[in-house]
Amino acid sequence: MSEIWLQYEAELLAFLQSKLNNYDEAEDLLQELFFRLMDQKKDLWEIKNTRAWLFRVARNKVIDAYRSRSKINGLQKITTTEDIDALPEKKQQPEEPVAQLDRCLLRNLEELPPADAQIIEQCDLNGMKQAEFARQNNLTLPAAKARLLRARKKLRAAIIKNCQVQFDTSGKVCGHIPR
Repeated sequence: MSEIWLQYEAELLAFLQSKLNNYDEAEDLLQELFFRLMDQKKDLWEIKNTRAWLFRVARNKVIDAYRSRSKINGLQKITTTEDIDALPEKKQQPEEPVAQLDRCLLRNLEELPPADAQIIEQCDLNGMKQAEFARQNNLTLPAAKARLLRARKKLRAAIIKNCQVQFDTSGKVCGHIPR
């Protein structure tokens, strides 16, 4: 089953993003689709064309999403798969793979020990100078720099492990699999 999922996951995500134009909502629907596949596991062998089944379920999820939107915002009414097919494809600028890691970064940052998370948040995310952090926390500047370096290494290792980060031949992030 994991082979089936890995084979179609990226294609399904691209389809959901093109119809919804919202990366987070597309990821949520992709996760729901995965759960639906897991629920289907005992009957999966009966499905003749798994790809077609996955896309049919994905279209139904998009219809449900549009129905929810139209109830809330009074948007275009979507009731059938033909309505989904008639929607114009939304052109999105592809996000750089490293930019997509922000969600993964925040989840892993929350799981770091509090002292490590604090120094990364203050110095890297909020732009506090290391000297200022050292002064506020009664540390020497070399101690603050060493603490920040250790915290960054822990965060990097956690992101690589938990998000299955992939690197190209030049060492740049070329993709990841969010958990």
